[in-house]
Amino acid sequence: MKRISVLALSLSLWGWGYEVAIAAQPSLGSSFREWCLQRTDLSASSRKTVEVLLKKAGTSNCSQADEILSSLTELNLNFNQITDVSPLSSLSNLTELNLGGNQITDVSPLSGLTNLTELELKNNPIAQPTCPVSPSNVCFF
Repeated sequence: MKRISVLALSLSLWGWGYEVAIAAQPSLGSSFREWCLQRTDLSASSRKTVEVLLKKAGTSNCSQADEILSSLTELNLNFNQITDVSPLSSLSNLTELNLGGNQITDVSPLSGLTNLTELELKNNPIAQPTCPVSPSNVCFF
């Protein structure tokens, strides 16, 4: 009987922890502020991207960084060891984004950045280089 109770409790706790882990990752298109406020609960790769963006914004204040980053039209993040581009998904004013020389394998989270006219992705280990935005000639692999 004790084993059943321990097993039931373990499964309950595991289920609760699993739901918390899912809730910690903001959805694509969430504001940078949301990504920033949840950074301690993010995966290491998402957290790294948030930290790079905070440094680029010149502040550790999530609201200020969101305001600064959301107003940018050009952003150079080359050679920052970025692997996850999901936290960039809300920066919809960007027209030029340089992500060259990182460790990015999936660029699909950038599909909502429809104002991009130039997306630099050279020197990234992207297995299937498919431009996430239209027209595809804005991407450089």
